[in-house]
Amino acid sequence: MQEQIRRKKTEERRKADRHFVEAAAAFSASFPAVLFAALCLIPLTRLLGDRESGVLAVTFLFGATLSAIGSLGLPAAVGKTIAGKSAQNQGKNSSRILFTALVPGTVSAFALSLASFLGAGFFAERMLSDPSASIVLRCLAPGIFLFPANGILQGYFLGIRSSGTAAASRIIACLSGVILALAGVFVLPLILKHWISGSSEGLPAVSRAAGAAAGWVAGTALSLIFLVLALRTSCVLIQKKATGKHIDTARKEKIPSLLRSLTVAAAPSLALSAFFFLRKPAGLALFRYALQSRETSAEQMLSLTGTYLMKYGAMILFPLILTCGIGAGCVRVLASAYEKGERRVFRARYDQALRLTAVVSIPSWAMLAIFAAPLMELLFQNTESAAIPLFWYGSSVIFFFGTAGVSGVILAFTGHLTTLIRNTFAGFLLSIAVLCIGLFGIKTELAGLAAADAAFFLVLGLMNHFSLKRIFGFRINTARSFVRPAAAAAVMGAVGDAVYLVTDLLAGGRFLPVILGIAVGILVYVTALLKLDTLSKSDILLLPAGSRIFRLCRTLHLLPSRTEKH
Repeated sequence: MQEQIRRKKTEERRKADRHFVEAAAAFSASFPAVLFAALCLIPLTRLLGDRESGVLAVTFLFGATLSAIGSLGLPAAVGKTIAGKSAQNQGKNSSRILFTALVPGTVSAFALSLASFLGAGFFAERMLSDPSASIVLRCLAPGIFLFPANGILQGYFLGIRSSGTAAASRIIACLSGVILALAGVFVLPLILKHWISGSSEGLPAVSRAAGAAAGWVAGTALSLIFLVLALRTSCVLIQKKATGKHIDTARKEKIPSLLRSLTVAAAPSLALSAFFFLRKPAGLALFRYALQSRETSAEQMLSLTGTYLMKYGAMILFPLILTCGIGAGCVRVLASAYEKGERRVFRARYDQALRLTAVVSIPSWAMLAIFAAPLMELLFQNTESAAIPLFWYGSSVIFFFGTAGVSGVILAFTGHLTTLIRNTFAGFLLSIAVLCIGLFGIKTELAGLAAADAAFFLVLGLMNHFSLKRIFGFRINTARSFVRPAAAAAVMGAVGDAVYLVTDLLAGGRFLPVILGIAVGILVYVTALLKLDTLSKSDILLLPAGSRIFRLCRTLHLLPSRTEKH
């Protein structure tokens, strides 16, 4: 009897943690839109320039941190609580859970949004040493309220296993947000110029950055409207179902009981969000203090911050999203093996997920490190030598983030969220220590920030892996998962760099040498990767459009005979 009760509770807990798998599915579905938004950051950065990019990036980071704290961990808690109640056949409490969470979540976020709007001048002076930047924070302040509300509604749909609705809202937010941000760069200065009687003398220097912030907030508002309409439709369908034969006879829980359930579920999510989101503001505060001690001007500090957050961020974000997309695509396969109790298959799938992540992230790391200078010149017309060490030290973040993401999601949906929080806190402390050594010991600038990012995800990935090894006995095929992709990436880098140098010598220019070097490098990498028997047939089939890729590779005779047969 006790064994049956224990198994029932374990099954309910597994279903409650299922919303992490639905979140990965939603990310996979919104993958193209997220990639498009990442690419649009490049023209946005070029339109704004270094100083305005720095203002926008710091302001947005400030708003994102306040939103994460203001949401009180409720977006993830709503999904987990609803999934748990559904596992206990209490699905009709879903709407009550949602509205119970919306009250504290929106009230807290609204208070922070109002404080940031009213105190915009104070925050702009403290963070940016530029009171005129307060207009950017005022334009972004509504988003501090909208982001948590959006997240709570997305958590509701993930909890009821409607990942398609959550994915659609993310697609709307990404596409409309980035398009309206680009439009706001041109529209808001015209509006402000009209308000001050056509004179440009009183126009704030950061008005274009404020327009980009306002456009992004407008895109979030459109996503929230879509979620509200979807919620209304969902409630109507639930009401129709309740009037039919399938009536949920479970009792309605009282609000205090639901609040207790939400609090228990929200506490780990809030702690995880706090350590994850506070890392960047803390690092930038140390960075600002170090530069001030060297008597660096506020203009130069904003320019360096813009280079780090916008230029480096835009270039690294595209391969980062590709890596996350591959990892998210493996989550459902991993979860299916875990829920069926197939330990051997679960271990094999984990090794497969790490291998596919490494296959994408390792060449991205190599390409960004090798082509850092020409890519900066091509995309941003930036030839500053200070930005190049960012990619030498920081491009490794792509690989470390990918491995940490896969292992972190596994810890989350297997019910070991506390272990993940402990590992994140350890990575947070070490990244701050590395940053302090870089800024105050070695006295670096941007390279210290990049090294701290790499240290955070390296420690997080290693600790997550050792935690999973201790819990589930995971093993990694190091040669196939890491050594062979690294060898193929080394060949790719050598060939790609040679092609770049020869093309630059013969033809010159910015575009042709870089594009040709990267294109030839990718072809060499794919060929070397397949010839080294790195990927099995099941690995290739797990990729997006995997069956077509496998047929193409077999047609071109890129696969070893053993892989073609199996």
